[in-house]
Formats: sequence, structure tokens, C-alpha cells
Amino acid sequence: MATPVSARFSTLAIVAVLVALLAAIMVAGAGPAYRLNLVGLGGAFSLIRWGAWLGLAALVLAVFVGSQARRIRTRRGSALAVAAAIVGALPFGIACAM
Repeated sequence: MATPVSARFSTLAIVAVLVALLAAIMVAGAGPAYRLNLVGLGGAFSLIRWGAWLGLAALVLAVFVGSQARRIRTRRGSALAVAAAIVGALPFGIACAM
């Protein structure tokens, strides 16, 4: 049995939220990881760089999912997409401000 369209976009919205959270953890955790000697300075900057790219990917995915969820009028997918867009934009903005 095929899954409904709304369920597919809700699943994609959850994926976007998880990717955005991972990006935020990478950017926010780079400093403490360096201070605790878990990574070197280059590794900390790599965490910030890749966290920024993941944040941008989450933002793009959230905009796509949000537009599709809005088109088919699903509230859950729209709300998750907005949350993913906000959380995904933060790591990208923080990393680009450095």
C-alpha cells in the first residue's frame, strides 16, 4: 500500500529537523570539543565548516518540504519545516559571521 503524500512530507520534515539539529550540535560543540582536547584546532574549524554546510542543506530541504506541505495543506509538515528552517539557518549564519 502506498503511503499518503502528507506522510512522506512529514517524514522529510523530520529528516530536515534532525539534520538541522546535527548541524547546530556540530557548530555549538566545536569550541567545547577543542577545549576538552577531543579535536585539534583544525578539527574544530572543520566541525564548524561542515556544520554550516549541513545547516544550509537543512534549510534548503526545509524550504522545499515547507512549500510542498503548504501546497497539500498539512500542518504537521509545515510546522516541522519552519522549525527545521530556523534551526538550520542558525548554524549557517553563525559560521558565516565568523
